[in-house]
Amino acid sequence: MNIEIEQLYGVWRHIHGNIYTDFNIRRYDEKVHKGFSIFTIYNNDDRKIIYEWQGVPRIVNYPDKLTDINIDYLQCTENMSNYQDIKIWHFTPQFMVLEFGNGQKVEFNKISQ
Repeated sequence: MNIEIEQLYGVWRHIHGNIYTDFNIRRYDEKVHKGFSIFTIYNNDDRKIIYEWQGVPRIVNYPDKLTDINIDYLQCTENMSNYQDIKIWHFTPQFMVLEFGNGQKVEFNKISQ
């Protein structure tokens, strides 16, 4: 799989009951340090954030392995490598499956550009 970061721009969402995970991937402008991407897990009932990180995702493609999403300039609510070590297991322009550091595979749908 050969993926470019531009293919991921937008908001991707996973819903499990009342727990939402949003992955907002934005264009980053290094000259002004704006455009951090945000990964948030929250309870949709009370909008309480369970976990969140901000940073700049970088794609690393390998010929015979899953594509990595590495996070530069990482800032997080707590250090949880499960949600910081991310691989793209499957990708289409409207749907992707991410594999987290603990091996869990989670489906995300694109909800906006």
